[in-house]
Amino acid sequence: MNISISTNNGRAVITVSEDAAHDDYAKIAPAVEQAGQLSEICLDLKGMFYITSAQIAELVAVAKLGNSKKTPVVLLNVNPGVYESLELANLLGQFAFRQDYSCYTLAELIDMFNNPENASDVSDYFVSHYTGDVKKALTANIQSLDFDNPIVQEYSLITIGRAYDDAAIDNIRNCLNSQYPNVVHSTILVLGWLGDMSSKEKIYSFLTSNTIELADAAGASIALLSDDDDTAKLAKLAESGSNTLRMIIAGILALINGNEAFAVLSAMFAKEKDDEVRKMLTRYLSYFNKPEATDTLIKLLDDSSKAVQEAAAAGLERTGLRGHEDVVLKKVAVGGMISYFAVKALGKTCSDASATALIGLYDKIEPITKLAVLEALGHCSGDTVKDFLLKRLSDQNEDIRKEALSSLGKQFKGVAAAEAEKMIRGDASWQVRYQALEILEEIRPANFAAILKDIKQKDDNRYIQEKVSELLGM
Repeated sequence: MNISISTNNGRAVITVSEDAAHDDYAKIAPAVEQAGQLSEICLDLKGMFYITSAQIAELVAVAKLGNSKKTPVVLLNVNPGVYESLELANLLGQFAFRQDYSCYTLAELIDMFNNPENASDVSDYFVSHYTGDVKKALTANIQSLDFDNPIVQEYSLITIGRAYDDAAIDNIRNCLNSQYPNVVHSTILVLGWLGDMSSKEKIYSFLTSNTIELADAAGASIALLSDDDDTAKLAKLAESGSNTLRMIIAGILALINGNEAFAVLSAMFAKEKDDEVRKMLTRYLSYFNKPEATDTLIKLLDDSSKAVQEAAAAGLERTGLRGHEDVVLKKVAVGGMISYFAVKALGKTCSDASATALIGLYDKIEPITKLAVLEALGHCSGDTVKDFLLKRLSDQNEDIRKEALSSLGKQFKGVAAAEAEKMIRGDASWQVRYQALEILEEIRPANFAAILKDIKQKDDNRYIQEKVSELLGM
């Protein structure tokens, strides 16, 4: 039979085979009609790899029937060729689309591990439906190093690990000896997830692997398996390790956290000469919830390396300044890149008092730092900030106007909508007008549709025309 229909709890699932002919399709709508009141009509098209116009017409008939019954029609497991045909016929809006893995056999699902577009979703499905049959099939895939499909073996390992199934732990450990790096990579991660302490020493050996993915995975699992002895062991390894190894060790210490890990990381930073490594060490210092870490990051805003300054500013923006706003504001007045990164450090934690200070310094700083100030003010409220941003909308520099309008849109939406409407109609820069359009899109004032239609008639910029057409559904 080329069409099969099943109902369960008011949900009808119609499965269409690859061999279904037009006459078969014609049976769908009557069968749905006979099924009575339904909560959902699903057509499983996993066996269809192409579709004719006559078959599409029968699907439309089902959509019309669903609409008359106020019942949603969902197309399940639609293959690319069928989807593209429906898109070509401008019918995508007539249906909902969903991937339903319960429609496939276990063998079909495992085969989907070979498709990068489906592999992660199939793994998710297996984890939430981890039956005895699934467990048996996945375990069989990892039992031998001679298994001929490393992709399937990789995802079988990952799925077993995500299901926290340690029954096959011996087979999992053995996969550390695989000839395939992707299989070894998954094995290292899974052993960490499962807390397999007996594998820790073997995992340590991968820290020095020439394959960076294996070294990174080893670092993550060592952090999960760490105990009181690991911090000292990592400190010793860092003394003679490569740049890559030192960065990986810094990441492990950041995950371990604690006083000893912070002391080791600080000592590593004090000795480090390579700026790329220093940048990563700076980033990892911000993972520690310690006043000493904040103090160090503030000092590093003055560092001779721009990369280190940037990492310090990003870390401070993420963690906050812990009451040191005044110290950072003094650096804003220094000028140059120190000033810029000091403003970036204030970032999302910028207080009203800091906003007032930044406004006072605005005319004394360089253009790049002015942009950073405007961005920071987007996290502040109050009339002083609002009036300051409004005045910047008439600045000769288009980047200044864009950033000021963007910050207005974050805190003062009503004002921003009115100003964006003015600017999309009258600003000389198409980039500013495009920014105004994006703000209007986000705020969607009552007259949004009217604005779009007017701009469609009057603005000849190609990018704005494309955006307006998209918003109008043209």
